Amino acid sequence: MKLKKIQNSRAYFSAKQKAQRFLNDDEELQSFTDKAMAKALKHKDGALKDVWGSLTGLLRLIKAYAIGEYRDISWQTLVMIISAVVYFVMPIDAIPDILLGWGFLDDISILTWVMASSKTEIDKYREWEEEQQ
Repeated sequence: MKLKKIQNSRAYFSAKQKAQRFLNDDEELQSFTDKAMAKALKHKDGALKDVWGSLTGLLRLIKAYAIGEYRDISWQTLVMIISAVVYFVMPIDAIPDILLGWGFLDDISILTWVMASSKTEIDKYREWEEEQQ
């Protein structure tokens, strides 16, 4: 499935709307991030193996934003990152996750696109994260 088709899908539009709502409620955003991590952990050694480190980095960034530790990111980039994670968490999207072997292809495509599109801001977050340790 082509990335443009996924980006223009009803499911991705819905994920983007949900992401914008999450940004108005830090507690809900934290709770959502925990749910996303729980789903990711179930597929860590399978479908998500190749994007595991990057996905967990995105989740840490969202969590740091939600708890107010890290706010040095553009609103547009944050919406894009959260939208991709919402899309990943949604069980029914362009390719339903129930389709073993295929169900995560669209999720990984969106995540990979967001990681590439947001590389500068993600790298800036990672530098900040390393300085905190």
